[in-house]
Order: sequence, then C-alpha cells, then structure tokens
Amino acid sequence: MKKLFILAVLSAFALNISAQETPVLDSIMEANYRAEKKALITEALQLNQEEAKEFWPLYAEYNAKVEAENTKLVNFINKNASKLDSLTDDEAEKIWKHKLSHDSDLTKLEKKYFKKMLKILPGGKTVRYFQAENKIKSLMDAQMAVEVPLINSPE
Repeated sequence: MKKLFILAVLSAFALNISAQETPVLDSIMEANYRAEKKALITEALQLNQEEAKEFWPLYAEYNAKVEAENTKLVNFINKNASKLDSLTDDEAEKIWKHKLSHDSDLTKLEKKYFKKMLKILPGGKTVRYFQAENKIKSLMDAQMAVEVPLINSPE
C-alpha cells in the first residue's frame, strides 16, 4: 500500500509538471511512473521465470495501447480546455460522448488482453494483475478529476 501511495504522489507530480509544459521533466516523470508501476506489478504478481518471460512483453504491448488511448483523451481535453467556461450544450455533450467512447475502448482492450493473459498466466495471477492495474488507474483517475474542472453549463 505504501508503494501505491508513492506511485500516486509521483503521478500527481507528473500531471502537474505536464500541465506546465516542461518536456524534459515530463519525460523523466513518465519514466519514473513506469518504473514504479512495473515494480508494483512485479511485487503483486511474484512471477516465476517462465511466467515472467511470457508476461512482460504482453504487459508492454497492453500498456502501450492503453497509453495511446489515454494520450488521445488528454489531447482532446487539452484541445477543449480553453472552452470549458463557455461550452454550448452540444459541445458539452460531444465532450462527454468522447469520454464514454474512450472508456468503451479501454474496456475492449482490457477484455482482449485478459484473454491473452489467461493463456500465459493462471487465472488468479491474471485477475491479480488486472486488480493492480485497476488500483493504479483509480489513482490516476482521481488525480485527473482534481486537475480537470467541471464545465460551466449554459443558463
């Protein structure tokens, strides 16, 4: 739990730095986040050598796709951030529909990779992996909720 808290602090710091547009520090914080996350996953799963050989490439593949989806969402949010105080109802609906589409895409990815993980890991370890991913995602979602303001709805 202590490591999960450290990851949350690093994630919050990384998001704050990203918002300040400092590319060098941003890449350092992303690398730290990835390393801490990998350490948490390593600790949570306790993979044997054979499992690790199969797991880590699939982990990298899955996380690259999740990061690509998340980058699309962040770019969409950044593109619309300046308008949050003056959105029309249609623009507000478009933003929320985009967020729902993003969530759906992530769920499809998770289902796809859950099946792939089951082919290389026992069911319990596969579930434990996705539980750990979910805990980390929850921390990131909480930080994003703090960072992204509510829209002002038209009167």
